[in-house]
Amino acid sequence: MHWFGSLLAGSKAVLLRGIKPEWILRTVSEEKITIVWLLVPWAQDILDAIDRGELKLEDYDLSQWRLMHIGAQPVPPSLIHRWKSISRIIYMIPTMVLVSLQDRDVSTWALKIFIK
Repeated sequence: MHWFGSLLAGSKAVLLRGIKPEWILRTVSEEKITIVWLLVPWAQDILDAIDRGELKLEDYDLSQWRLMHIGAQPVPPSLIHRWKSISRIIYMIPTMVLVSLQDRDVSTWALKIFIK
């Protein structure tokens, strides 16, 4: 329960009844959510929906979104690269990053974020 500390500090938690990409982005926008916790498949689904043209980031007010925590399983470096290419999120914390010798840039970037 990584998010429990936020509740102790007086933050609000918003839980979704479903995980459709549209619901996630709409909720982040409407509830003015600053920290989003996603599983790898949910983050992938959002990116895929954007790629297919089903979602447009400009349709949502995501200006307050400053941190995305992805985890509970290995996070492929390609997923981090894709999010960085479309996102204005300041920090992204993958809990488990697949380290690839061919992709040192992502591995180094992920380690720098852990250190901050």
